[in-house]
Order: sequence, then C-alpha cells, then structure tokens
Amino acid sequence: MMAEAQHQDLWELCIGTIRGTPLTVHMCGSVLRLITTLHQEGYKGWGCGYRNFQMLLSSLHRMEQYKHLPVSVPSIPRVQALSEESWDQGVDPQGASHFNHRLQGTRAWIGATEIYAVLTSLSVKARIVDFHKPTGPGDTHPILYEWVKQYFSHSASRGARLPPKLVRTTLPPIYLQHQGHSCSIVGVEQKVNGNLCLLLFDPGCAPREMRKVLSQDTAATMVRRMHKFPGSLKNRQYQVVAVEGLLTPEEKRSCILNSRTLCAEKIP
Repeated sequence: MMAEAQHQDLWELCIGTIRGTPLTVHMCGSVLRLITTLHQEGYKGWGCGYRNFQMLLSSLHRMEQYKHLPVSVPSIPRVQALSEESWDQGVDPQGASHFNHRLQGTRAWIGATEIYAVLTSLSVKARIVDFHKPTGPGDTHPILYEWVKQYFSHSASRGARLPPKLVRTTLPPIYLQHQGHSCSIVGVEQKVNGNLCLLLFDPGCAPREMRKVLSQDTAATMVRRMHKFPGSLKNRQYQVVAVEGLLTPEEKRSCILNSRTLCAEKIP
C-alpha cells in the first residue's frame, strides 16, 4: 500500500513548465498536499469529496490566518466527525436530516454543502457558487473559467524568485464539484490570445500516474496533463466552494442561521 499522502512542490513544477512559453499563471498560495483516493484501499468510488477537503485543509493550515484549525489533514473518519459536529452547531439542518445526522462509519459521499458546513463550524468564511447551466458553445462553461481567473487575480503578489509570468496568490485552492466527482482547482493559465485553462488536482489519479508526477523526469508532462481547457469540462452543472477568510462570532451566527435554507449563489 502506498503512503496516504505525499507533498508536491507545485512552484518548482510550474516554473519548469512555463519557462519560455507565452503564459500567465495564477496559482494558489501554498504548497499543496495531494492526496489520492486510490492510495488507500476502501475509499475508491466515494472518497473524492473527502480527499479534496483534506487538500483544502492542508493548504489552509500552511497559511498564518488559519493556524487555529484543529488538524492540518484530518483522516476521513475525522472529516465525518467534523461534519456531524457542524450539524450539532446548527449548520445546514436539511443536510443533517438527509444523512440522518450520521456520517461516521458510512460510505456516504460528501459534497459542497457538507464542506461549507464544516468550514462554517470552524469559523472559516466560505461561499458556494453554482454554475448551473452551460454558458458557451458545445455545453462549455466560459463564465466558470472567468470566475476562477477573477478569484485568483483578486489577491496576487509576485514572489521575488518567481518568473514574471508565474503569479503566486495568497488564496487557497477551490473545491470543484460536478455530478459524481470532484477536484481541486489550484491555478489558472491565460495564454496570449486570452484563452483560459484550469490546473486541476484530481484525487482519483491512479498511483502509477502520481508516481509520474513526483518524478522529476516526467513532471512537466504530467503537469500539462492536469490542464483542463473549456472543452474538457462539459457537465451541465458545476459547483465550487471558495474560502474567503475568517468569520467573526457574529458572522458565524448569521451563517448558521441562514444555513437553515442553504442556497448556493447561482451564476449566471
């Protein structure tokens, strides 16, 4: 059995892939721990939501603003316990009812609303955005791509050692969900013609593929395979969970109250 988690230096990989190319790349603000569903037996087919949440928490825990979080990478049973604790605090009572107030010991899938609930219970400000229909030709989602670009462009600072076209932000990755699966958006590329491409980490990546990512000889090729152009995302609906800072006690109480009828922000 392979180790459950492995660290990957995104910055070094991406510097190598964009050097000498006409790209501008915005990326999340911390080195991400990539955790794959298939690295541990028993989670294949239902663990992607948990794995992406683990990646998000791993990224947050490396940021000073979120050092209060209880654990950097909780186990899947611990994530299930955190979900139940969020329901005990009154977050998303409809979701709690759906799961009969119990996740621990089950193989129930989790998604955007469960991740939002746990983040809210931990006093982390988050929003759910629902791209509920295609907005481009061929059932594509150009508005989703533009939204991601604006998200990463909002808080960008160039690191002194990074090339001009690689922009390191101070933001965590974005949780991206569609029917049956989820991924983590860790960056966005913009080509000289304005075309956008998302950089996705997929927790369903097979171990043999992950070994290629971790190999210096094949890293550049594998990073390019993480690219998702608009034609690659053609599900009818996508939801994202984006972290936007911390909640004050008053804001947390308001979020819990509003979550009685938890609704995503719809775009368009």
